[in-house]
Amino acid sequence: QGEQPTIGLAHTLEDVCRFKMGRLRTGTPPRLKQDTIDFAGLQEQQSDMPPTPFSFLTKEVDQINSLVSCFMTHTTPEAHNIVHVLETLDRNCHIAEEVVGPRYCPSIESKVLRFTDKQRHQVWLEPEGIDSNVIYPNGISMTMPEEAQERFIRLIPGLEHAQILQPGYGVAYDYIDPRELKHTLETKRVGGLFLAGQINGTTGYEEAASQGIIAGINAALRVYGKDSFILDRAEAYIGVLIDDLVTHGVSEPYRMFTSRAEYRMTLRADNADIRLTGKGYRAGCVSDKRQSHTQAICDQLSSCIESLRVTNYSADAWRKLAPLKARISNDGKARSALEMIGKQFLDIEVLEDIVPELRDLDSGLYERIYIEALYDQYKQRQESAIRQYRQEEQLLLPTDLDYDKIPSLPREAIEALKVARPTTLGAASRLRGVTPAACTTLLIYVRKRKETPKEHSSLEHM
Repeated sequence: QGEQPTIGLAHTLEDVCRFKMGRLRTGTPPRLKQDTIDFAGLQEQQSDMPPTPFSFLTKEVDQINSLVSCFMTHTTPEAHNIVHVLETLDRNCHIAEEVVGPRYCPSIESKVLRFTDKQRHQVWLEPEGIDSNVIYPNGISMTMPEEAQERFIRLIPGLEHAQILQPGYGVAYDYIDPRELKHTLETKRVGGLFLAGQINGTTGYEEAASQGIIAGINAALRVYGKDSFILDRAEAYIGVLIDDLVTHGVSEPYRMFTSRAEYRMTLRADNADIRLTGKGYRAGCVSDKRQSHTQAICDQLSSCIESLRVTNYSADAWRKLAPLKARISNDGKARSALEMIGKQFLDIEVLEDIVPELRDLDSGLYERIYIEALYDQYKQRQESAIRQYRQEEQLLLPTDLDYDKIPSLPREAIEALKVARPTTLGAASRLRGVTPAACTTLLIYVRKRKETPKEHSSLEHM
């Protein structure tokens, strides 16, 4: 709506604190009044049934009878024409791309102009809450004038009479190069200043929330003089996100995808409690109740999985012990109960008489054991990769390292290392332009420097 910018804080961060900064942009769609939308004829997507609670402490969702649906519609060629005839497009930085916007959720104007062969684009109509009358039309963030937004909306099936409660708008904003941050999200230049969210170059609600958790925890720990709280790439998607930011920086608004994680076989929603509750408890941000509950679950799962792993029979013996779901080769090879579940030769429920530990197991944990069994045959390779990653992360690089003085280090690697100033060999290896050969050169140089008494560096092992 043409509101004036707030620039005082940005000037302080750049001119006084000397942070390296840049500009990014984002947008939002107009909000619509639900009871003015005709949902008949639109494709409905119902809520999951049964719904999965976010918390591991919650057994079932109370609002199971109040679940809402989303509906899919599409833009039309007639609506696209409104974008093409707008006279202000050349003066709109959100369209001209003078400032970089989000690659994965561009404005509808950008999509219409960029993908001229597309006759329509998906629009998901999402309720903003159970009791809310507001609909969020996902897929059509826009910055065109309000009058044009109204005409555009009413050319979409189901939205012919839709009322706009709040027009869509775009925001161009300053961000600090996240390479200015430590993995705790504390800035390197200003001690005690922690940053989270769009100011670090990310986009998305969950991305901002996850940074806020880590920054908040570490700010509190710093006040109490306690050790920092850091999640690495093998522990959590939050760890992947933060490591990507502080290692590579951003050239466009950063969004987290599962494909960014090397160890996603172990970074799953179903085992998040086992992976992270203990660390949270030791940092002081998890209650005794949650820790005790998680530890009990962990003990149950570990006991049952180990019992399944050591219960081994031949194919012929398994046929006599339990009803099989698929044919199994008579190769004389003994197979564990865990393998039989993972390769879907049998269901876990039929093993209660063979593996007594399963009798006392909460039936809700059967699914978790099944998932562990599915991945078990692949986990050994990933665990080996994680061990190698952790070894590289344990080798700290001196903070005063002069990369220009390292013999045989390629210029591309030198420039990348000077900008990022990685704290570990592992972080250095993930930089663009830093090849395995360059990492070897760096490792040899740092080790020699450590062995020279007069040049004793700050290199140490965690």
